Amino acid sequence: MNLDLSLSCLPSDRTYPLYYGEVKPFGIDLNVLPFGDDDIYWSWRKARNNLFDVSEMSISNYLIQIDRGSADLIALPVFLSRGFRHANLYVNPASGISRPEDLKGKRVGLSFYDPTTPVWVRGFLQHQYGISPGELKWHLYEISLKGMEIDLPGNLEIHYLSRKDSLEKLLVEGKIDALINAGQPPQLFQAGDSRIAPLFDDFHREELRFYEKFKIFPIIHTVVLKRDIHHEHPWVAQSLYDAFCRAKQKATLSSMALDGHLKYSLPLLHAYVEETQEVFDRDPWIYGVSNNRLEIETLIRYCREQGLIQSDLSLERAFVSDLNEELC
Repeated sequence: MNLDLSLSCLPSDRTYPLYYGEVKPFGIDLNVLPFGDDDIYWSWRKARNNLFDVSEMSISNYLIQIDRGSADLIALPVFLSRGFRHANLYVNPASGISRPEDLKGKRVGLSFYDPTTPVWVRGFLQHQYGISPGELKWHLYEISLKGMEIDLPGNLEIHYLSRKDSLEKLLVEGKIDALINAGQPPQLFQAGDSRIAPLFDDFHREELRFYEKFKIFPIIHTVVLKRDIHHEHPWVAQSLYDAFCRAKQKATLSSMALDGHLKYSLPLLHAYVEETQEVFDRDPWIYGVSNNRLEIETLIRYCREQGLIQSDLSLERAFVSDLNEELC
């Protein structure tokens, strides 16, 4: 008899085969519970509260929990969300910010300090442009997405915002100088408001420079499994990992654009596919610890530099350590 498990993750070309049952994990009846972008915050909270057997989760929040001794979850080296984050910085042009170095001493707004997107943003600001977190003034609603108590470095200047005020409203009113946005571009920016602009006019060029220098395609989310399920059924981790790999294999670049017609409403899709193939010398979405050691260890280092974790986490402590990763 198969084992019944629930999975909560965002729909994408990498997970659709699991949603639609085209790929099934061996020995498991997987109940995939869809949610939209607005629900992802609650999915992370529910993952913490063990309401899902398997869940997509912010990798920085997971690393923080492991560092603090939490033993409820264990991660599979499956990275469903990745992305460069240079496009997530917006400024008010009136603040005099036209390049990253101008951020020094400025007020930067963000919702929380510990999610993965601001970790990568602070990381590239420090290591690509030489701006440390202590040189900025942080304005936020809470430190932690999940309400954890985190002792941040004492050299940080932190101001707490009222939930009544949106970050983009504060930006256009001049009450903050810049913001780190984790989701869609700010609505006022999309509406053409001249009081809000991206920090990088050509963020794509900056992303390519980042990749050329560091050879990192940032990991945003991993997949976590209840640790008690892993202990009771150790074969489950391999079955799930293989299923995620087989699902991802159906989302190839060639199947996306190079079959004579456009499957997606992007007129320049063929050019994007060709550029991706030129930039990346391997599958940019590849799973497995061995294939992503540089990305994971860099993120752990950034988390420690930023005071979010206190130890040099070993990859064996954070991820299921006995997987056969050959399929991905």
